[in-house]
Amino acid sequence: MKNFTLILFITSISFACSNNSTEKGSDKALIGQYVHFTGNTQGTTFSIKYKIVTDSIQLSEITALFDNINNSMSEYVDSSIISRINNNDPNVKTDNLFNAVYNASVKVYQKTDGYFDITVAPLVKAWGFLPSAKVKLDQTKVDSMKQFVGMNKIKLENNQIVKEDPRIQLDLNSIAQGFTVDYVSLYLETNKITDYMVEIGGEVRTKGLNDKGEVWKVGIDNPEATEENPLQTIIAISRKSVTTSGSYRKFFEEDGIKYSHTINPKTGYPTHHNLLSVTIIADNGTIADGFDTPIMVMGFEKGKEFVETHKFLEAYFIYSDDKGVLKTWQSNGMTKYILPPN
Repeated sequence: MKNFTLILFITSISFACSNNSTEKGSDKALIGQYVHFTGNTQGTTFSIKYKIVTDSIQLSEITALFDNINNSMSEYVDSSIISRINNNDPNVKTDNLFNAVYNASVKVYQKTDGYFDITVAPLVKAWGFLPSAKVKLDQTKVDSMKQFVGMNKIKLENNQIVKEDPRIQLDLNSIAQGFTVDYVSLYLETNKITDYMVEIGGEVRTKGLNDKGEVWKVGIDNPEATEENPLQTIIAISRKSVTTSGSYRKFFEEDGIKYSHTINPKTGYPTHHNLLSVTIIADNGTIADGFDTPIMVMGFEKGKEFVETHKFLEAYFIYSDDKGVLKTWQSNGMTKYILPPN
């Protein structure tokens, strides 16, 4: 999971029971007020705020949605679909959630020319970013594992993943949180909620307005954050999703070199370049989350070119120049979302 966060500038009225839950339909006088749920899921935190329209939603309904996701695609759940696929269980069948994420992953894989690849799991595990023991890797070992990487080596048939080689394993972490944000958001909309913010591990989707009657505001972390200056910038979004992939928080250092947790499926190595974070705005969380990681892997120049030729994405890059000075770049359409400094 992505452990970096976006700092959320969202306020709500004081409405929350001590257990962060409300009883559905308990008080019609609460209509128009805002509810705030917080907690932990998928190895990170979540924050959900919404305006009550008719009946309030219980926290247990939200956690049930998280359970559905975890039982489908969490590698930390031994009985999940993805764990059983990785363990080559011949009886495992995929569900609708898994199929939706898989099909989205195929599209991102194709559009990014393989910079996004869910079969990168063996390398992610070997580098120590999934539940397994990190091993000392050299070029020979990396090359031996790369033969099991490539979405062209798997296919989904009749609710089963067919592999060219049983040693191929899947990792959906780089898109699953964005999909989960969409999954929860659509549940809220099914319950006629028109004003909400859903945030999971820094991946955000919003609609409508916050309790102040304003567009939801989201802050993008400053990689050189201080107590006085924690944010690089603040954006305002509604009916959009925003996600970030960053290399400046989760990394390991070896021989004096910092390596990002993001693996380049083409080289087999963690990314190591001057692009520190990529923030993407798109119509939904699955799209935004699916593309922020491969653009991060591409690096500044190739990533910039990719964004400029794919108009359904808006992007904000934070990078360091040759002298180590922090700089930013944004796509043309990003300007309308960025709030002016105070």
